[in-house]
Amino acid sequence: MIKDEREIMATGKPVVRKLEEISWKDDHVSWAVSSKYPWYLPDGTLRGIFGVSSDVTKLIETKQQLENITRILGRQNDALEEQLGLAREIQQAALPSVIPSIACRESGRTADFHHRHQPASHLAGDFFEVIPLGEGKAGFFVCDVMGHGVRSALIVSMLRGLLEKQGETLGDQPGAFLEGLNDGLSHLLERTSQLIFATAIYGYVDLERGELKIASAGHPNPIVSRNGVIEILELESEAQGPGLGMVPEFKFPEMCLPVESLDGIWTFTDGLFEVLGVDGQEFGVARMCEALQSGDRTMDAIDRVVNAAVNFAAEKVFEDDLCVLGIDFGHRA
Repeated sequence: MIKDEREIMATGKPVVRKLEEISWKDDHVSWAVSSKYPWYLPDGTLRGIFGVSSDVTKLIETKQQLENITRILGRQNDALEEQLGLAREIQQAALPSVIPSIACRESGRTADFHHRHQPASHLAGDFFEVIPLGEGKAGFFVCDVMGHGVRSALIVSMLRGLLEKQGETLGDQPGAFLEGLNDGLSHLLERTSQLIFATAIYGYVDLERGELKIASAGHPNPIVSRNGVIEILELESEAQGPGLGMVPEFKFPEMCLPVESLDGIWTFTDGLFEVLGVDGQEFGVARMCEALQSGDRTMDAIDRVVNAAVNFAAEKVFEDDLCVLGIDFGHRA
């Protein structure tokens, strides 16, 4: 303080709005904002100094508290980010990275699986699974849990546990398979106060019998290719039920398709077709069919659809989880 006053007396330059820490004899500290100016006589002689001061102790203490809280929250956020990153790695590791094709020696039929899984955030509410069930036989499952984040990821974990149990006994019965998942999830969620559900579709491929059985729990209808023509497979009430966890003890119906009539089938979650364009319209399932029907044939069908959706999107990104599972049917001599 004295240094400032001497500087003003020597140079005539004021000190404006300087924050000063003031220590008192009883060891407490206060803060003030002070301004000091030179005092001139009418003849221009520097006579002394005058100034004003405002006590800002509460303001400074509040600022220090906020800075301390910010540091604490920053450390907690870093720890949470690390935990979410680890959780994502574990969740992604649970997904099949390579899905083997299935074939039946007797019939010569083949089924090749392709997929794309892309979470919108650290933890995904969408997932898929392919369950080998013997030579030329497999179950496939695509699921979309309501919402995002940790809550959805917990439901995904619950469903994965139920899925493993169901696959061992009901893998060849899509309706009963979904019924078991629905009852198990309903039981786990019966004590919660919030509405939580998941849409899902389960199919069973039997290349020996040449059939595909399928059942849906409130999930978007799949897309199929028949003799090179791409179209939406209308399940309607024949194989359509409510989302998992919504209606306990619901009996899910199923439908059966001949594999010989199919070139391929694609099941997916709503994160793909609900992408919004610059005009606010959805990408939609019809545009998905167009992308599958046309485009660069050197590119995988799923890649064609995903690229078309990205190009359509206003933000050029997916704001929701993305999950697509496709099956190409063929025949070997």
